[in-house]
Amino acid sequence: MTTSSGRRAFFWEYVVAIVPVITFGLGACVPSVWRAARSGLRRFYVLGAAYGSVSLACLVVSANSGPDSTIGALGGGGLVLVAVTSTCQAFGWIIPMRGSRDPIESTAHDDPVGVGRAVLDRRREARKIAETDPELASVLKIGRPGTERSYFDGGLIDVNHADMSEIHATLDISGELAAEIVSVRESVGGFSSLNELGSLVAIAPKELERFRSITLFL
Repeated sequence: MTTSSGRRAFFWEYVVAIVPVITFGLGACVPSVWRAARSGLRRFYVLGAAYGSVSLACLVVSANSGPDSTIGALGGGGLVLVAVTSTCQAFGWIIPMRGSRDPIESTAHDDPVGVGRAVLDRRREARKIAETDPELASVLKIGRPGTERSYFDGGLIDVNHADMSEIHATLDISGELAAEIVSVRESVGGFSSLNELGSLVAIAPKELERFRSITLFL
């Protein structure tokens, strides 16, 4: 069941996705820039710049050609093509958040190296969402590997909300240590960071560093 916060989060995703079409291609860069701001991944800024450059070029060509000019028609057609392409791509980014199967999983056997890179990219994206939009992170259940969810977060775990079995399995630690983490967490009301976790629970520095790339504290 989708909560009201979840509906609001996805509503804005859909609004951004259709911006290129409703602006007749002039806003083709908007979904990519939005995605870049949400994920922190530089390649989306590059993609947004490319869309913006092509849109501007098509606009200039169309504006400086006569109404019956073939070149002008090509410029207008280019704007339409850019608008449709950008919108379709944006919907392609939304679908994994709502679908039952993540595209990363579907290609795991075909390109393991590519999948590894995709997992790291998704992990960075999910961490960025958790840092900038906690409400959306809650809707997507980022950091909760044991719950039913449709968004793959790259293997992150929210130490402040995951249960003992999730911590045990995801961090690959003993059941005793996982139980101690949960016990201390309950007594102090949650950890503010990995460093605080290390100061309150006896964990080897090497193990703490191993946890750094996959832990969240929401």
